[in-house]
Amino acid sequence: MKRIDTWQARVVVTVIFLLFIALVLPYVSSLTSEVTGVTESPDTSFFYQSEKIFDMAETYGESGRDFYILIRWTFDVVWPIVYGSFLYVMIRWIQTSLRLNRLTLLPIAGVVFDFIENICATLIFWAYPIRLEWIAKIIPYITMIKWIAIGISFVALIVGIILIKFGKKNAKEQSN
Repeated sequence: MKRIDTWQARVVVTVIFLLFIALVLPYVSSLTSEVTGVTESPDTSFFYQSEKIFDMAETYGESGRDFYILIRWTFDVVWPIVYGSFLYVMIRWIQTSLRLNRLTLLPIAGVVFDFIENICATLIFWAYPIRLEWIAKIIPYITMIKWIAIGISFVALIVGIILIKFGKKNAKEQSN
């Protein structure tokens, strides 16, 4: 079997990522709002107080909590793999082009913390009205770390692309 080239991998993950953003995310968001009657979710907040997740669990109601758990273990298993693959492949290209090390740890950290967040939120929503206070205390920090890792990944991607393009432009100017 022939190994996929770097540019082919970048095209494939970018197309899948963009399709998810354009089609899947709006559909899942709309469906979630329709089923739960709520637009707020622990995993879309940057940071929240631990009491907030219990408020969300209450507001969702039993059927909303069941749906939330289902979405965490269907869609929200695939979505981190999609955005993580996109960021990993693109940052790997930047890392190689700019001779940097360990940048690919950023999207990996984002995906790992996303999965940890899903486990914690699932446990809280599953156990409610029993309050798993210790999980509620740590989940806001897990969510925040996830978003920081993802945010820095996108910043690294944008800055890296600019540096690569700027570097190629300078190299062409110097050779003339």
